[in-house]
Amino acid sequence: MKKLRNRYIHLTNYSVNKFNSNYEPNSDEDVCQGHKWSLKALWTYLQRQGIDSSAIWSKIKDLVVKTVLSAESLINSSVKENVQGRYCCHELFGFDVLLDEKLEPWIIEVNISPSLHSNSQLDISIKDALIRDLFNLVGFMIPEIQDVVPNPCPVPDLSRYEPTSDVCFDRRLRTYHRSPDEKAKHIYYTQRHMNEQALETILDILTPDDIRILTETVDENSRCGDFLRVFPSSTSQLYHVYFEQPRYYNLLLQAWCTKHQKSESKGISSLEAFCRKGINLQHQTLDPKHQWMPPSMHYSTKDFKNVSPSASKSALG
Repeated sequence: MKKLRNRYIHLTNYSVNKFNSNYEPNSDEDVCQGHKWSLKALWTYLQRQGIDSSAIWSKIKDLVVKTVLSAESLINSSVKENVQGRYCCHELFGFDVLLDEKLEPWIIEVNISPSLHSNSQLDISIKDALIRDLFNLVGFMIPEIQDVVPNPCPVPDLSRYEPTSDVCFDRRLRTYHRSPDEKAKHIYYTQRHMNEQALETILDILTPDDIRILTETVDENSRCGDFLRVFPSSTSQLYHVYFEQPRYYNLLLQAWCTKHQKSESKGISSLEAFCRKGINLQHQTLDPKHQWMPPSMHYSTKDFKNVSPSASKSALG
């Protein structure tokens, strides 16, 4: 209790501790010295002590996912209420993690506005790369003029929409609009989110909306730099119990990650072929290969098409 007011003991903030007379600075991200280390230096130090840093990192990633999911329902509602599309919604969070004497990680707090100021060469080495990767990850595109004028025009009919320039934002790629069969697919799989056999068919027929989501996810991951995607993944099903309600896109992306966890190249080639045909730009596709129907109807139709004419006549009586 005598040291209760000693901020240097109870607060881990660099902005406070740098004024301590005993504070030792560090300018090298590869060196374990001073009172401020890079994460890379910490892992190196632990490995030299014979400690499995990968196990600690896995636990930290698990904590990060669970922490975000604790507010997922509120975040989801706020996004739908305040933004017109997924494209304009990004945020950088700063997680303060404490390792106890058993090297178990604990979340101290999550900063919604982490400091990006650089007061040392160590800060510059880490934060400059972070900011670079952050903007690349966001993948900002130039908006059309009607999106930035004081009185924007109503959202156009996407079936007749044409972007004003090749370098401008294409509304057809980032929209909440879904066709009736796409809405039916969302309902079908969210109602069966615990049925592994049903989920195995979620990638069988990819709708235009599916292709847009998968392409966006693949593109974003290709721009991640030193960021690491922790969700969705091939083990996303472990976190489904923490959702207040199942999310279709989580199920879709988990299936994609599971199917292509060893190599995405074949899946990416398929998406590229669909995009070359313009399937991803459609919002009421006429292509039966991308119109969703329940799996039982899909397989019945496919099986019937494989029957020979003579057999078909016999089957029809």
